[in-house]
Amino acid sequence: MGFGIVSKDYGTGAAAPSSSVELTPEGKIIVKTCSVEMGTGIDTSQGALVSKYLGAAADEVQMAVTEEFDAMELFATDNPYITSQERQEEMAKNPRWTPVVSMSTAASMSSFYQAQTTENAARILFEHALFPAAVEIWKTRYFNGELATPDFVDISEAHWSKDGLTIKGYPPIDLATLAKKAHLDGGITAVMTHAFNRWAWATAEFEVNGVTKRYPLDAIAVKRGIGARNVATNRFGYQVIERKNVDYPSTQLNNAMVTYYAPCATLAEISVEKASGKVEILSTHTWLEPGTVLVEPLVEGQIEGGLTMGVGHALYEYLPSDENGAGNGTWNLNRYQVPLAKHNGVWNLTHTMLPPLSESDPAKGIAEVVMIPVVPALIEAIYQATNIRFYRTPVRAQDIVEAMKS
Repeated sequence: MGFGIVSKDYGTGAAAPSSSVELTPEGKIIVKTCSVEMGTGIDTSQGALVSKYLGAAADEVQMAVTEEFDAMELFATDNPYITSQERQEEMAKNPRWTPVVSMSTAASMSSFYQAQTTENAARILFEHALFPAAVEIWKTRYFNGELATPDFVDISEAHWSKDGLTIKGYPPIDLATLAKKAHLDGGITAVMTHAFNRWAWATAEFEVNGVTKRYPLDAIAVKRGIGARNVATNRFGYQVIERKNVDYPSTQLNNAMVTYYAPCATLAEISVEKASGKVEILSTHTWLEPGTVLVEPLVEGQIEGGLTMGVGHALYEYLPSDENGAGNGTWNLNRYQVPLAKHNGVWNLTHTMLPPLSESDPAKGIAEVVMIPVVPALIEAIYQATNIRFYRTPVRAQDIVEAMKS
């Protein structure tokens, strides 16, 4: 048996996601993000998380959007890692300035970072378009005259049922109806957002439809429905909402290096055939603390894929470092051994996903954290089985045989 545990950081200290969430007149939801799908399920998670505010997952998700986010008219001037606090405060007076305009995609950047702008775009769309549209419909249908006082003005009491948006027992209104009304009234039908994170989120006040509220964002732009008249927009059809009282994380946080971590542990049970050096994985169990899970099957897939990557790193994936290695052009999967199902102990591959610490616990950036503890767990298990400690990987069958002979 062998055990390994790691607490892996995620983030760069200068993350800058952008998203937009749009409702068509027919009630279809379109989500656009700056992230690139890398096989980690970014498109699925970003499309799913808007259902919290819109009552349904996205009908369309567009990834790797770049030029369209210029609608927020942002610009950057300095290296965010070395800029001074004085310089940041000076530049932040310009509502179009941000420390970083766009960010690169990494495997751990979607569930925590990209979700920030996607979720807040959906939230603003709900607060300033769908809920007001529902209130107007409920007033028209169920109240006669001005003497009756509506009892559905508290947005925190509204929620989505399978039939639509409802509050205090009032009949639900479906998304298509709300979207149609928002469009005909010329209300907000698309929201674009930008955020900045230096181990804490920047926040700012925005006045939307006459209501001022602080959001964990530093830029917002909105698009209004087909009924809108005489609204000045930029070439993308968006209207920039001027931020006020922005609060960027202190530049001193650059000294923190990292503050976000995801812990993971793996226990591996193996057997070693002494005559051949063959290692057989009998069972594995992984513990992961992912925060609030957005799409559980995706996290499960990361755990299983991470195990395979760890097994390959620890036991199989070998290339000579001299002229006989990959550079000679003769290597492919016929020579380079990657782990197959039979190498992974797939019938005894189990895991435990620890629950969120609280209801407000965010989703964490998982990515390669699920493969890291697999390697020390397997190396330790080989030591326990053979009493031989290996200090390089992969530990191939012939390495074990040669070590046992010496």
